[in-house]
Amino acid sequence: MGIFGPYKCAYCGRTFHGFNWRIKNGRDICGDCKDILNKEMPYEKWHKMGITQIRAYFKEKERLEAQKECSLCGRPFGAADLYKFVLKDGAQICYSCGESVRIVRPVFCTEEYDSLKEKYSFASDDPLKEMTLDDVKAAQLEADTERRSRMDKFGPCKGAFIVDDVIRVPGEKDREVHRIWGRCVLGSASANSLAKVVRREKPYFIQIDRVEPLEYNKKAQVLSEGHGGALVASDDVSFIYSGDVLYFE
Repeated sequence: MGIFGPYKCAYCGRTFHGFNWRIKNGRDICGDCKDILNKEMPYEKWHKMGITQIRAYFKEKERLEAQKECSLCGRPFGAADLYKFVLKDGAQICYSCGESVRIVRPVFCTEEYDSLKEKYSFASDDPLKEMTLDDVKAAQLEADTERRSRMDKFGPCKGAFIVDDVIRVPGEKDREVHRIWGRCVLGSASANSLAKVVRREKPYFIQIDRVEPLEYNKKAQVLSEGHGGALVASDDVSFIYSGDVLYFE
């Protein structure tokens, strides 16, 4: 950031005096354009971009905003959409169409630790970003086949959830609370519902108080097929082990 001038804004083209903000290649932008950029991305990002990159960013943003319906199903985009998926070829598809292939194209998640292995950040890699519209169409057929196979395997149910781990967490009013970590492999797992695990002697039931999706999917209200997260319960979970299947009926 500098002061005095005169300067010529590389973005809007006007000549101005006063504060200026420097971008890549020594170009300057005015305060009004700086405010526009700050609404779109962090300063640490845009001040390292050249004016050609900045203009390309806004041109692509305008193109995306101009598309009003899903490239796959044709449904108009609306406020109810959690988000839209932008594919590798620039096509946009709605949340429902993107989720329809999660059973075979799940998001890959990792935790990245710092050099002292004390602090970590959450990282996710969505395969949809590397898929074209034709790839998604092919994946939908693959997903239909896999879904039928899992329905045969797990039987009639609203959802099947495979347990990875069970961890006790601090509860409220001396209640014992547990997070049941795992992934939904069929249908969906939802809050305020009963989950069942089948043992040789009898089935056991557990009340699920809430679901906690992973960070990349935190807006979701349920854990749907292909997604991981935690089922939170205050019931007894002593009969649940890693590798168990919880059924939602």
